[in-house]
Amino acid sequence: MLFGFPYLQRKTSTGTVLRICCIAWPIEMALYPLLNELLRANLRAAFWTAAFTTIFLGSGIAMSFACIQLCLNDIAPSPATLATLNAVALTINCGMRAVAPVGMASLYAVGVKGGWFDGHLGWMVLTFMGLLLNISVRWLPAKAEGDLHHAAKSNDEEAEG
Repeated sequence: MLFGFPYLQRKTSTGTVLRICCIAWPIEMALYPLLNELLRANLRAAFWTAAFTTIFLGSGIAMSFACIQLCLNDIAPSPATLATLNAVALTINCGMRAVAPVGMASLYAVGVKGGWFDGHLGWMVLTFMGLLLNISVRWLPAKAEGDLHHAAKSNDEEAEG
């Protein structure tokens, strides 16, 4: 992420990097039950190969957190509004992080006890939520795209005119 994000953002835009991460997110979530099934089948070599791939993919997906912060920065009309917007976003984020573990632990317990999706109900829900994220990111406002090439071109045109 440290080296990949600046390069990808320069070559594309913040919105494009966020969309790529949103495409990869449900794929990563769907790989965890697969990893468990590989271990259940005693396919250790396949497990470790897939596990390293999943870990690498997951660390790359973390770029989405930086993308979201940059999108918030781009759509804020003033520094005061940015501070309020950032505070609201962090409050919602912290609230979700406080509630999500209880919900996911309960969902996991229901999945294991009921045998739903062979005990992988929680991962299926997370995969579905990742798919929903793909839908919602399509409505990202144009101003939040963070297209550095377009912004540079606009600044050059303003300087000339």
